[in-house]
Amino acid sequence: MSTLNPAVSQIIRDRFGIDAQPGRKTICPFCGHQTLSVKRDDTLAKCFYPTCGRFITDSSPKGSQIAELHGILESIYLDWHSELSRLSKQSGRNAYSYLYDERRMHPQVVSDSMLGAVPVAYDAESRFNARISEIETEASEGNADPSKQHRTSTDSPETRVSYLKTARKKLLNCLKGTAGWLAFFHTDAYHRIVSIRFRRLYAKDVYFFKPHADVNGLFGHGLFHPNQSHESLAKDLPLLVTEGEFNQLQLQSLCVRINEASGQEPDYVNACAVGGVDNADYETIARVSKKPVFCYDNDENQAGFALVTKAQRTMHVAAFTTPEIESDLDSFIRSFGDSHQEAWGVLQELVSSRKQYERGFDSIRQEIKDLRYKRKKAFHLNADVANAIIGDLRERGEFYNDGFRSYVFLNARKELIPVDRDETQFALLLDEYGINRADTLFKWIFEALGVEGVKNGQKTEIRRFAYYDKRAHTVYVTDFANQMYRITPERIDLVDNGTEGVLFVTDPLAEPYEIHDRESAESFLDKHLISRVNLCSDRLSPDQRRLLLLLWIVSIFFESIMPTKAILVFIGERGSGKSTACRLLGKILFGSKFDVIPMPPKEDDFDTAATNATYLVVDNADTRKAWFLDKLAVAATGGSTQKRQLYTDNRIARFPLKCYISVTSREPRFRRDDVASRLLLMKVDRLGDQIVSESDLRDEILSIRNQLMTEILYFVQDALKGLRENSKLKVTSSFRMADFASFAIRIAEFGGIRDEIETILRLTEGEQSDFTIEDDPIVDLLKEWTKENITEEITATQLCVELAKIAEDKNIGFYYKGKERAFAQKFRHLVSDLGEQFEIAHRMVHGGRRLYTIKLKIETA
Repeated sequence: MSTLNPAVSQIIRDRFGIDAQPGRKTICPFCGHQTLSVKRDDTLAKCFYPTCGRFITDSSPKGSQIAELHGILESIYLDWHSELSRLSKQSGRNAYSYLYDERRMHPQVVSDSMLGAVPVAYDAESRFNARISEIETEASEGNADPSKQHRTSTDSPETRVSYLKTARKKLLNCLKGTAGWLAFFHTDAYHRIVSIRFRRLYAKDVYFFKPHADVNGLFGHGLFHPNQSHESLAKDLPLLVTEGEFNQLQLQSLCVRINEASGQEPDYVNACAVGGVDNADYETIARVSKKPVFCYDNDENQAGFALVTKAQRTMHVAAFTTPEIESDLDSFIRSFGDSHQEAWGVLQELVSSRKQYERGFDSIRQEIKDLRYKRKKAFHLNADVANAIIGDLRERGEFYNDGFRSYVFLNARKELIPVDRDETQFALLLDEYGINRADTLFKWIFEALGVEGVKNGQKTEIRRFAYYDKRAHTVYVTDFANQMYRITPERIDLVDNGTEGVLFVTDPLAEPYEIHDRESAESFLDKHLISRVNLCSDRLSPDQRRLLLLLWIVSIFFESIMPTKAILVFIGERGSGKSTACRLLGKILFGSKFDVIPMPPKEDDFDTAATNATYLVVDNADTRKAWFLDKLAVAATGGSTQKRQLYTDNRIARFPLKCYISVTSREPRFRRDDVASRLLLMKVDRLGDQIVSESDLRDEILSIRNQLMTEILYFVQDALKGLRENSKLKVTSSFRMADFASFAIRIAEFGGIRDEIETILRLTEGEQSDFTIEDDPIVDLLKEWTKENITEEITATQLCVELAKIAEDKNIGFYYKGKERAFAQKFRHLVSDLGEQFEIAHRMVHGGRRLYTIKLKIETA
């Protein structure tokens, strides 16, 4: 097995404390995954984890040239650093006194940094000449030994010598007239010297020795050791990037002084300088740190901010600046004098309050174009593009999953986007990267993002419209613009989506709204919606139904405490406005694009609608469908539908049916007792001359939607007060929708109308029973049977036979004739509903049989 270049091995060992060997995987020092691998025939060490991809060494032609020159520049650095140390022992003004007396740098920082002073009459040429002679000697020996022939043109002796001669000429030009100047040595990501900045003392004259046009390097990033234990300013920050070298030196000086004051050994923060906005080497910054934090100079003309804007072309940026205009980090720290701890505290606050600046999509889009132009094989191209997008999205935000579907949360926009090929927002997101639905890459990227979210994303509960935190007595309601209203019993605030861990998914069909202060006691909701519904007077009066309707609307915001939900049903003839009422409520809550849906033709269609909606209106549900009854029962009792989980072979995911359902019908076909007992029945009459065109009603509602939503959210706040005030109130009720009953009674107790609400719930139970048995011939047949059989005990089987005889005599259709067992089961379910008109008792006898006694109630005779 070949071995790694000794110099490269030493760099990796010294910097990262790992022993990288060709062909063997080891832990990546950047991301911590065991995917760092070294090629057997190369000096290239790279992490192959998808979102990392960091290089540890560099074997490119440019890297070879840098390595060639590094040894020469290293020896020059040692000479000039020794000169700076010598000057520290001399009196008078010189490079060292300028650093110590004028710029207030700590001596330890000066000693440890890659600084130097240019000696008088320094012979730099001899350093180059010695290396050039070695190359020429190696070339002559190589010509005699064919096994040592160079592999590429960049390795040829002629190329290497020419390169060194060019660099020699550049440096000698910089050294003319710079004796005694300060020299700042900049290094690349592997700590190889790649450039030198010269600065005149007590002036701003600068020369720059830069042998590589596109590599400027960084100053001082090697001063920080990643294994230091000090609780430093830059704790948890990969790299703090300043503009000028004096900013970095002053920051490290402050750090050392803080350590001295506490009796600790000198220690440093992870920081570097770029040597000016125009010299910033963003490629090296990206290699050294995935998430650098920039400190730019606070120039009056915003020139310093260019450090951030230029960085955005290649990376995501976190940045801050000093408070005073025309100041930099150096002057800011020195302004505190000897109050080092105070300066430290203020600086920590500045770092903590840094702002985020996202990388421009145009640059990552160009990066993806470059990948595609390389004409790679489809598999490798798809993987590379997917990795680039996943890495970029992780910089922009977070991946989440709800146990089945993946989501991407964009921090800057506060937007949660489902990873779904049919979602418009997802298509728009990929379009930012230059990929549209027609692109062959689209499917691959969709699958890759889905897998990333499910496997590596944070699992959490995703909200669609509202969420009630019972412990905090707080309701969160999305405004459909990536913010949400946080409602407590005391106040209502508009906060960002994601605040306090509450995430609402983007709904492209819903429209934003704004709430205001309560304007008056007048109810817009009652005037423009509730009182316009022509409700019938039956067991419940119209006013009682209106109060029940209002409670149901408010309950939508408390879904988290209502696993069971009452289903709102409007029953009435054509022209009664039942569909309009439901549609207008949806437009108030969600905007102009909301609409009702007809009865779904298939069960799967209903599942799709119900699992993706907060409020679902099934219009004209007059067709008898057995599956529809089952779905209503499941939705009302907090059940779920099942689907195979994505990216698995046979794992089943359960989708809870959390939506609130409203149904309109002229001739209801859903009287099954387990469904009927969960309905809030709103019986309506024809509007007659009161009819107003629906388009006018819609326009009217939308024009005052903000006022309507304001009123509703204040109703929600009132409900919160009642729930908090009566959180320990024990509520008992025979009402089948116990969650809704408990909610309503606790609020009513707070509002002083508990007796009225309990009466409404009791009457609603009777209405549900009437609805269940309405038009059922069993009721009429029982009435006939009880005229002659008042005290007789009878089994359900015997009763079925006798009712069949009466039906035959009176020419009444009786489905259960000859189906005694089915009738017995049906009758057991109907007993509670029949209790509204009959006194029914039973006792158990031998064999598990039930003997019934049935008597018609006098008041209904």
